[in-house]
Amino acid sequence: MDAKARRQKHWVERVLDWIGLLLLALLVWCLIIQIPWPFRRSVVISPETTYLIGPIGSDGRIDYEAALREWQSCGVTEDNNAAKVLAYIVVLWNPAAETAPSGKQPCLRHDTEAEWPTERWLEDLVVPGPDELARIRQWVGSSGPALALACEASRRPRWLVHKDRAELQSTCRLACLLLAARATLRGREEQAAAWEDILAVHRLARLLLNTNRYIARHVEAWALGAARLAVPADLPAERARRMLADLDALPTWTDVRELFEHELRFYYLDAATTKEPLWTWRVGVVAKGYTGLTHGEYYLSAGLSRTKLLRELNQAFNELRPVLALPTHQLLDRLEELEARKRQETQFDEKAAILRMLFCGFHRFEDHWLSECLIWNARTPEKHDFSMETQVRMRFQLARLALALAAWRAEKGGYPETLSQLAPDYLKEVPIDLFTGRPLAYRREGDGYLLYSVGMNRRDDGGVVCGEKQQDDLVVRASR
Repeated sequence: MDAKARRQKHWVERVLDWIGLLLLALLVWCLIIQIPWPFRRSVVISPETTYLIGPIGSDGRIDYEAALREWQSCGVTEDNNAAKVLAYIVVLWNPAAETAPSGKQPCLRHDTEAEWPTERWLEDLVVPGPDELARIRQWVGSSGPALALACEASRRPRWLVHKDRAELQSTCRLACLLLAARATLRGREEQAAAWEDILAVHRLARLLLNTNRYIARHVEAWALGAARLAVPADLPAERARRMLADLDALPTWTDVRELFEHELRFYYLDAATTKEPLWTWRVGVVAKGYTGLTHGEYYLSAGLSRTKLLRELNQAFNELRPVLALPTHQLLDRLEELEARKRQETQFDEKAAILRMLFCGFHRFEDHWLSECLIWNARTPEKHDFSMETQVRMRFQLARLALALAAWRAEKGGYPETLSQLAPDYLKEVPIDLFTGRPLAYRREGDGYLLYSVGMNRRDDGGVVCGEKQQDDLVVRASR
């Protein structure tokens, strides 16, 4: 072999050696960045990071669940806890297969053939057919002892339960549906008893606020629907004033924004320090287009700086405070702006994601994505939740106004020209439309009136409840 051939062979060998070294280095790099090495950075406990400095669990983390229980249980006793009374009620989920418990323990029976038409009746004012109405009467009639216990529970001011929370929520929801149905069935013939049932549902709805706001909103809607169906517009003045006083004496409907300082802040901070998996439906998916991260469970790796993440989460909650302090209509505007900004800034760049996973490793990419989810969700509350809460509060104010107008009519023979005339003799102050910050729409129509709020779309649809253009005004109308 001549010298030229040897040089070519030597050059090829050197190139192959360099390629092998590069491949080996790449393999080592992949092992370093892809393997979640089991080191854990310590978390700095301070008001700026963990928000709380105690209690501390056995794993050295702040026990946010214990802190939340302590906050919720403040002032709760055996005698004022409504959950203790509801716990005596047995729910039969499948009455056809189950038998009633022995003894005199009260029970509620699930009956889907009666429940669905009842919900439509109370929420959408769709009157059940004769067969459905007979089924509802039978269903309500079999629940008397349990409903008596539910009424007793509604008179207790607090709600606290640590075990079987979902079961008690379901029991309370079913009892409220039955009470609202019973009030509607009693109607004009038993006005006093029907009104007591409605008040019991109102009180239970406010107790449920501490455990499940979604169920509480539905329960409040049933109470208001039962009132519209069971309470006539031509009430005597004394009766209307007494009912208005009953509504004013109810516990206040706590605003959803009160949750952010304790429950949601505690939940997000706990999620930022936990070793447990984070389900994407809980932390919220802000990435768009990358379906590989839309379902399943993901872990924040041991190498993530939890202190930095906690600091950013606390900063996000602190920045949210002045936003939550805004009047409701301004808050809804601001949340809409924040959601638009969130959509813009969290657009998923697939090429950038692939490069990040290649050069930083999938676990670091996952850490970055989950941290972004937590921070953005802490910074941007769901506008829909606030809109639903505002709708419930607005319906309650419309019910108060309807009673004040009924009292005015009974005493003066007609309805006022403007709502401002109701204050201060009938109402301390006339409520405004929470969706707009302006006065509610009100006008006389013959011998009656039309009163409405613009609703969740925040657009004046002229008092149309449901139409082709998605009108959703919240309407109260009296014909005489």
